[in-house]
Amino acid sequence: MRIAAPSRVKIRDGNTLTIPICARGILPVVETPQLPRCVAGDTRTGKVYRGIAFTYVRPTLPNVSGDPSEGAPPPKLALPPGMTVETRFTTDMAGVLHLPATPATYEVYIEAEDVKSNTVTIEVEAGQK
Repeated sequence: MRIAAPSRVKIRDGNTLTIPICARGILPVVETPQLPRCVAGDTRTGKVYRGIAFTYVRPTLPNVSGDPSEGAPPPKLALPPGMTVETRFTTDMAGVLHLPATPATYEVYIEAEDVKSNTVTIEVEAGQK
């Protein structure tokens, strides 16, 4: 898995912090998948922030009268060995991790299943108030 992010962001309006992260990768298919997690370590304080990268909400299907989550689930099929799936997403790391809107430098990566992305360094600078 690879991630891309700006190397430097500024705090807007004195208290608004947004840090966009784009991720793309190939993951092993598993029986009970977990949502990808963001990890950001503050290089000055050593504090580590962890959280779900995004929350998936099943969309409402137009012109569908039944709820697919109702009723008995379909039978589980055995997963073929070595099966993979591509994933890609964009998220606001500052929002999902509730990062403080203060100057800092973060070492950031994404964890998904047993896969860890590359690590990027993001510097948060004070903006104009």
